Amino acid sequence: MKNFNKYLVGLSLTILLSLKQEKLFAQAKLEAEFIQLAIIANTGTNDSIGHFEEETVGVWKSYVNKKMREYKEVSRDLWSIYLTATDNGESVAIDAWQMWVKINGEIKYKITRVSDDVI
Repeated sequence: MKNFNKYLVGLSLTILLSLKQEKLFAQAKLEAEFIQLAIIANTGTNDSIGHFEEETVGVWKSYVNKKMREYKEVSRDLWSIYLTATDNGESVAIDAWQMWVKINGEIKYKITRVSDDVI
C-alpha cells in the first residue's frame, strides 16, 4: 500500500509539473481589440511572407510578398478584425482565435503571431 501511495504522489507531481510547464510555454491569445499587427505565412508553413499592420486608427496596410495594399477597418469582434480593401473592395478577416486570415471568406494565410505593437 505504501508503494501505491508513493506511486500516486509521484504521478500527481509529474502531471502538475507538466501542466505548469505547458502553461509557461503556451502563448496567450490576444483579443482583437488590442491587435495592431498580424505576421502571416502561407498555410502549411511557418515562414513569414508578410504582415497586416494598423497604420492609424481604422487604416490598415498589408505587406505580402513585397506588395503593399491598403484597407479600411470595418469592425472588430472579440477575436477578429474585419477589413475592406480600398482598391477592389475585397473583404479580409483577421481571425486571432483560429489564427487565419480569410479573404472573401476563404482561408488564405496562417497567422504566426499577433501583437499589440506595430513593427
